[in-house]
Amino acid sequence: KSWNGTYFKWVSLKRLGLVVQLGHLDSSSCPSHVPGPSKMIVIHTNGIHCIQMNYCGCSLSISTLTHCQHQKWEQLMHAHWFPGTHVQPKTA
Repeated sequence: KSWNGTYFKWVSLKRLGLVVQLGHLDSSSCPSHVPGPSKMIVIHTNGIHCIQMNYCGCSLSISTLTHCQHQKWEQLMHAHWFPGTHVQPKTA
């Protein structure tokens, strides 16, 4: 919710400025991030949320054990965000 001067109005987490970074174990910002879809929908027990997210695009990602970059769907799965599709996921 965001205060509009009179009352609290429901707004998306994206509009509030939330950006979720995938791929780094400590959720740190990725210097080579790849922007996710412009409208990522996350379905959770507390509601349906529109967020902004970035995929990791560097070799410092969660794949350091194999020294290769994970695919986007793999980064979603590692975060326990199960994509609705493996082709251009926009819902998790």
